[in-house]
Amino acid sequence: INIWNNTLTENPRNLSITQDARRASNVNTPGHDPRQPKPDPSVPWVVKNITVANNVMDGASGDCVVCVNDWSKEFTGAKMITQSAGNLYHRPTATSPATFAQWAQAGSGTARYSSFAAYVKATGRDGGSRAVAGASVLDANHRLVAAQAEAQGQYALPVPAAVAAVSSLKQGAKAIGAQAR
Repeated sequence: INIWNNTLTENPRNLSITQDARRASNVNTPGHDPRQPKPDPSVPWVVKNITVANNVMDGASGDCVVCVNDWSKEFTGAKMITQSAGNLYHRPTATSPATFAQWAQAGSGTARYSSFAAYVKATGRDGGSRAVAGASVLDANHRLVAAQAEAQGQYALPVPAAVAAVSSLKQGAKAIGAQAR
């Protein structure tokens, strides 16, 4: 799963990736697509190998900015999100939400990191991303404010060919957030 170049703003959880105990292999579990075979081998209901890149996550108001939870306690955040980089995270203040990240620890539950720096150090994710607190990084039209627009090329990842092929993004472009079509 590739999550590239989105602008997520003013949600309780701008990035919330959650696994539970349900698996597609249990044909008695509600939620199977009646148009597909049971179980559908192409949809295992397992959240893993996700890339999160070049997104803007502005003004989360819930309990965390980056929320990666596994209620089955089978997977770590590292297996769920294998790459996260080139993102811009915004919090209204350095302590709101109080938890910057919740990160699945498999059988150990969930680790909580109060700061972006602590999250990066512990998880190895988002080392090249940016986190800011204070005024929004977006204007009233949900576009980057000038200072953030000017800086995005310093940390955005080039859009890979596979992502460009299935989106309106240009291969090699280095920009963050939603782009004009």
